[in-house]
Amino acid sequence: MQNRCKYLQVKNAVKQQVDEGRFRDLPLPGRREMAEFYNTTTATCNKAVKELISEGVLKTIPGKGTFQHPDYGSSVRSLHVWIPDLRHGFYVKFAEIISSLAAEYHYSRVSINLSRMFPESETDILAGQLSDPQADVLMYSLRNPKSLQVILRHPKRVIIMRWGDVELKGKIDRAQINRIDEEKLSVEHLIKNGHRRIVHISSRASAPPDITCDGYAQILQKYNIPFNSKLRFLLPEWDFVGHEEHELLIKKCFRRFMRFSDRPTAVFCHNNEIASMFLTIALKNGLQVPEDVSITGCEGKYTSSHGIYQISSAGPELEPTLRILLERLQDRSRKEFVDIGFSMKLIKGNTVCKIGSEL
Repeated sequence: MQNRCKYLQVKNAVKQQVDEGRFRDLPLPGRREMAEFYNTTTATCNKAVKELISEGVLKTIPGKGTFQHPDYGSSVRSLHVWIPDLRHGFYVKFAEIISSLAAEYHYSRVSINLSRMFPESETDILAGQLSDPQADVLMYSLRNPKSLQVILRHPKRVIIMRWGDVELKGKIDRAQINRIDEEKLSVEHLIKNGHRRIVHISSRASAPPDITCDGYAQILQKYNIPFNSKLRFLLPEWDFVGHEEHELLIKKCFRRFMRFSDRPTAVFCHNNEIASMFLTIALKNGLQVPEDVSITGCEGKYTSSHGIYQISSAGPELEPTLRILLERLQDRSRKEFVDIGFSMKLIKGNTVCKIGSEL
């Protein structure tokens, strides 16, 4: 405890001198001289200086020494936001909300980076952004594994929006949109409106290995509805083909749906693009929505609006959770890193009707 207190004393004393402008043009003394002055060890002084460098207070210039960072105290603060692209409504909405909140959290400028455009240079661009001690980074996606090492050098200035990298757990703040919670909300909406035979059109590469990874199966179990594998339509090719192929896949699903002698009353779609396509095909084939078939989706990357229809859809509440992330980035003194789940909401559209007795 005494060593820790001494290290903090040295750090605070040096920072105070920086704030007074002492090291703007003159370098810090050597570590041995500092240790004698503060009556401590060179290791303690070195730790204090290294932390001030990582926080952007100091900067070492090879061959010259350690000085106040030229950008320390600057009023210009930057937020660099990384998203895959702007082709989908979800990412547009994400970029719009984070940009509108930035000024409230004292960011002077915001840059939107499209990771699919620069996968090879992502690491170098990211390193350049983080070389500015007044810059923070919010990454919705990560394309280059080499970027992980850059991120880990600045753990208090980056939040990454995925939980898949085990090596990052506890070393950096991570945020995640929980697809399982989305699924549960969307399917539960159908069940509460009386539906029991619910087709699940899934764009997962394969069936989840167990129920803990499957919101659809979890919510059926909650309401004592038997799981029927014939009601799950898997689309393993979905992520690897284009729009025309998507339409062909959904047409196949629709034909399969129509072949049931005891036709299901509802369809839950793994994303809103699937829901929109299924809705279009159902209407073209003479079905009424929601009278003949109720349809729900998940927010995903695609708008839930479709002509006169607003697809009932579950998705993340972006603004409240993004505020939490920006508040985390403001707190450079935080000692622990956490995983943050986006809060979820259900938008009730006009694609679901009640049948039987409502729960």
